[in-house]
Amino acid sequence: MPVSVLLQADKVSKVYGEGRLRTEALRKVDLRIGVGEAVALMGPSGCGKSTLLGILGLMIRPISGRLLLRGVEVTGDERRRARWRNEFFGYVHQDFAIIDDETVQQNATIPLEYASPRVRRNARRARARGRARR
Repeated sequence: MPVSVLLQADKVSKVYGEGRLRTEALRKVDLRIGVGEAVALMGPSGCGKSTLLGILGLMIRPISGRLLLRGVEVTGDERRRARWRNEFFGYVHQDFAIIDDETVQQNATIPLEYASPRVRRNARRARARGRARR
């Protein structure tokens, strides 16, 4: 039985800066993540891991290529992209968005507190522990 594709990147590219300061962070990256799959991004510092995660999490726009969630292309203005993020992701940034005095589980539930429709506290905790049913 084939795995259905949850998240797909097709020929995604991202460049920062211009002229002599131009840095190509990603060049035509293809990626497909199936429902239930776990994926690890590994590589040396500066190879584009965080940029790719930012694009996959709809925090950064690629300069070219396309991103699909459950087969639907992600398009639109920032408000629409924010709705997509709210519906599909619980995104916690690497450093500055983590609250030091909270546990990993508590940090992971923070995006769910702002979800629409509202997610109850017990459901947020279950999702953070990876025991939630969708």
